[in-house]
Amino acid sequence: MSKLVMVIDDSLIVRKIFETSLRREGFESVSYPDGIEALRALAEGRQKIPDLVILDVGLPKMDGYEIARRMKTKPHLANTVIIMLSGRDGVMFWSYVHEWASFTPSASSPEEYLKCELSSGDCLISLVALYEVMPCPQRFALLPATPAWMVGIFAWRGETIAVIDLDAYLSTPASETELDPTLAHDPEAGYDPGQLLIANCSGLPVGLLVPTRGVTTTQSEASVLDIPAILTDIMQRIGEGTHLA
Repeated sequence: MSKLVMVIDDSLIVRKIFETSLRREGFESVSYPDGIEALRALAEGRQKIPDLVILDVGLPKMDGYEIARRMKTKPHLANTVIIMLSGRDGVMFWSYVHEWASFTPSASSPEEYLKCELSSGDCLISLVALYEVMPCPQRFALLPATPAWMVGIFAWRGETIAVIDLDAYLSTPASETELDPTLAHDPEAGYDPGQLLIANCSGLPVGLLVPTRGVTTTQSEASVLDIPAILTDIMQRIGEGTHLA
């Protein structure tokens, strides 16, 4: 019998990433947006006892520490293991996502996508192309010269990565990639387009700024972006522009 893992996190994107990863490894999974709802389902017998609970600390209504304390007072949960997530960018969480992101979805586990709203229309980005999904930082470090669609650079898990405004990049012809210091974003103005996606470019992380609208498994809703091809072109255009600068 498969082990049951319960995920309690207020972020729909985080819950979907975990559910996808767990299914690929053969676990059953169930998720809740807050701990109070999960406790109520367990108390009323509507929810099977989980073998493992992955519990976010920063929950609405009642924080993860209090939820964990209440769970450990219940005799029927005595054998349930609880793992606490201390933040969206916690090493444990994102190492887990990265480990399973390279798995190919089976027919019984449909591939899931982030829905993004670009100026050209809605599009989809496969979750397996991503290392991490995180809130957009307020500041990025700027280079002396940058393409108009490159917001700057950002320190991510000990690495310095390029951060790209995906909508601006897709709207800019390749002939207009030449680096121009006058196009740099104002570091005092901040930048908040939505989510920062850390994408995988042949093992090299690249940041993509994208307004996201949720998670879906339906490809017919919008076109699926070829993220590996896009990232290869981005790195090529940055390299060519650097030689011209």
